[in-house]
Amino acid sequence: MTFFRHFPTKEDVVLDDPYDPMLAQAVAAQPAGLPPLERVRRGLLGTVAAVDSDDFDRESRQRLRLAAQTPALRARIWENMARTQRTVVDVLVERGVGANTAEAAVGACLGAVTSALLHWGHDGPGGPSLADALTDALEVLRP
Repeated sequence: MTFFRHFPTKEDVVLDDPYDPMLAQAVAAQPAGLPPLERVRRGLLGTVAAVDSDDFDRESRQRLRLAAQTPALRARIWENMARTQRTVVDVLVERGVGANTAEAAVGACLGAVTSALLHWGHDGPGGPSLADALTDALEVLRP
């Protein structure tokens, strides 16, 4: 009973994602004159830089490795990404971006991020930091 006061489901212990508000704020802070894809990309890069640390890397890698190897948790990753996408799309639409354009821009960036997260979590220690892996993935989308 006490456990479920803190976590709605067992999966939430592994896949807690408190960064959506930070990401939404970072995207909202981007200049309106930038293309939507670039606003999202820069917002993601700013969020990654804000949470980058060795402790974050260690914990995140362990959680991602477990999630990538567990089908139910892997499915929850996609659910979390869908929730993140809705949050960021709403921010862009509130700032005058068409819904279809916002969906495409956010989807492209989150696709790159998800791929990088899963590969980074699977690769194990000794590789690039999470921030470097995500930055490399988002660099593919840079204009």
